[in-house]
Amino acid sequence: MIEIKVPFYSALVTGDAGVDFVRRARQFHAAAVSLPEVTGADHNWPRLALLGHAAELALLAFLSRSKGSGATEDKAPRHDLAAHYQLAIKRGFPKIAQSERALAVLSEMHRTHYARYPKMGGAQAMISSFDDLVCELIESAARVPAE
Repeated sequence: MIEIKVPFYSALVTGDAGVDFVRRARQFHAAAVSLPEVTGADHNWPRLALLGHAAELALLAFLSRSKGSGATEDKAPRHDLAAHYQLAIKRGFPKIAQSERALAVLSEMHRTHYARYPKMGGAQAMISSFDDLVCELIESAARVPAE
């Protein structure tokens, strides 16, 4: 039988989802950029997965702190970074104009779980090309006060 160990410290949850999501996004981003771009002759797929999760957490941080109407069209499909970004823009998130193409590519790769199931013909990019984009999403989300 596997023993599950409980940490002696409590999980740091502030009660403010925006703060918690930003902190977690920073952790995922830091873990991603600490990994090499390639391993052997292949992409380092865990790095891509971590960057996608960091971007999603950053957008969720902003969305959790901004007011929506609660309508169905006020929700984005899970793991669809582009849809989350468009919804965040509607709610006042700062536009990242020079990075919107990179966000579209990262969104497609994240939404289709490309890091786990890469396929020929899918969106392709050097994984490190998303580093600055994800950092910018996190820092933009961190600057937004709760409403």
